[in-house]
Amino acid sequence: MMRRGFLFPLLMGMTLLFVPLAQADKQFESPHVHPIELSPDGTKLFAVNTPDHRLTVYDMTSGSPVLLTEIQVGMEPSTVRARSNTEVWVVNHISDSISIIDLNTMSVVKTLLVGDEPTDVVFAGSPEKAFVCMSQLDLIRVYDTTNLAAAPVDIPLDACDPFALSLSPAGDKLYVASLDSQNNTTIVPEATVDSTLGLPPPSPPMDTTLAAAPMVGLIVRHDGTNWLDELNRSWDQYITYELYD
Repeated sequence: MMRRGFLFPLLMGMTLLFVPLAQADKQFESPHVHPIELSPDGTKLFAVNTPDHRLTVYDMTSGSPVLLTEIQVGMEPSTVRARSNTEVWVVNHISDSISIIDLNTMSVVKTLLVGDEPTDVVFAGSPEKAFVCMSQLDLIRVYDTTNLAAAPVDIPLDACDPFALSLSPAGDKLYVASLDSQNNTTIVPEATVDSTLGLPPPSPPMDTTLAAAPMVGLIVRHDGTNWLDELNRSWDQYITYELYD
């Protein structure tokens, strides 16, 4: 009796310790890129449930969304794209993968491990290719959709943190939006601006009855040769570096 009485509170204590650990779920707050998609025939609506790691599927035949099912995918999906009326691809930002879902069975039939933090995917070309946006690798990774076992082809980008993809109406051009690149700008510190050329005047002119604007830093753009402000004044002598892009 003494031994049984000793074990009971011990087991209860172990249960109390283990239950919170089993329920713990970290959220990385992955950004949405293309979180909602209609099937090509318009009969189904797909929406990523990012914090719960699922794809939600709705029936649209009545004109209003009716829940059909939820499908477990990878960690923190950010994008869903319909490849056809029977197949969708879900980009999982944190688990570095794409879940390929068969809509006939409403299940994941293949998980494609693509690399660090993918954000988007589009389909184009003949034979068809899948173009995957790789945010941390700064490239587009291209897969042959007819042979996913084949090694992908990488297209390096002169950009930092590519984020979203879009096709031209003709489907012959792929546009890539990047978060931290391709504007060729930098900032001249306020102290440098104040002690040298000063700020360009406001355009349109400020109301003369207002107090003078405070002195601030200045955004300048590199035109391939010089660092210029909006008045085309050169700031080269104060900026002694060039940007990657």
